[in-house]
Amino acid sequence: MCTSILCTNPTLKLVLPFCPSNKNGPNQPQFQSLQNLQLKLEEVQEISAGGVTLPLLIKRGEAAIREVAIAVELSNLPSKAQLGKELNVFQRQAKTAGNDLRRFNSHMDRTIDDIISINEWTARTLDGIAYDSTVEDSRGVVAKFFDTTLVPFHGLKPSTEDAVATLFMKHISQVKGDVDSLITEAGISAINLENLETQLWNIHRISERDGKGVGMQKHKETKKLAYVFGLNSEAVGDLEEQSNILRALTEQRSLAYAQVSGVLESLKVISDGLEDLRERVSMPGMASRSQTIPLEIQIDIIRRGLRRLQDGRLKIKQKKEEYVNEIREQLINTRNK
Repeated sequence: MCTSILCTNPTLKLVLPFCPSNKNGPNQPQFQSLQNLQLKLEEVQEISAGGVTLPLLIKRGEAAIREVAIAVELSNLPSKAQLGKELNVFQRQAKTAGNDLRRFNSHMDRTIDDIISINEWTARTLDGIAYDSTVEDSRGVVAKFFDTTLVPFHGLKPSTEDAVATLFMKHISQVKGDVDSLITEAGISAINLENLETQLWNIHRISERDGKGVGMQKHKETKKLAYVFGLNSEAVGDLEEQSNILRALTEQRSLAYAQVSGVLESLKVISDGLEDLRERVSMPGMASRSQTIPLEIQIDIIRRGLRRLQDGRLKIKQKKEEYVNEIREQLINTRNK
């Protein structure tokens, strides 16, 4: 009876541990679910790692396109003017697509570094919340009572649960902002690569109409090439080499489009998952105290996820360097032939 009377006082109700609370705060932050979504970025990095060399290969293909375009303009092809124009357009689009891919790969690296920094900040902040909670629990009821009576002057300090929930929401918002920015850039790269496919189809259609298939088919008859382009045998050989590079570029475009599309879909899954987590945590919570995950476990979840993100970042960085070095060696060997 005495307990009930004491708990009717609003000030005492805030500090007396045996007084029930009818406050429904936010749901329990789901740090494990958050980490599971963040670790999906490893898959995204794996997909994009192979694409780090594509801008280099596309850059190499640009020169080949220019050579083919010049040969077409000097040829005997009936549609040489139109075909030359389409090849020049393709060259400009290839340059744009290559630059966008390079920016996207660079942005991907910066985003992963930023998300690692966000996790480090969250872990440090949780440590601070845990320390404040320990200090608060060690204080007596009288000290808490006097603090509560001063609420009108300095404001009510948020509970540990509210502080963790607020931190969780900030973490999600920052990570989702980074992921959504990547989605925008991936979408732009996908559109540019689709434009390349359209332009390739235009070139193929014109060349097929002339019955030559410039850059799209393997020329086997040197005399036929010499007649069509009005070139000597040495120049014909150079044109065949440039045409081979152009065909390789079309294959690289298909590979790049598949990779960018895969990355785009994975990023959308992560973004949708983060939004779902944010909505669930922002709803009024009904979990009992026995269902609350201890703060120490939440901190451990964040730190384990952080270590995995850091290890994955290092592994992908090494893999990208291997890919780039391999392509460089191939280009050097090609020039030395």
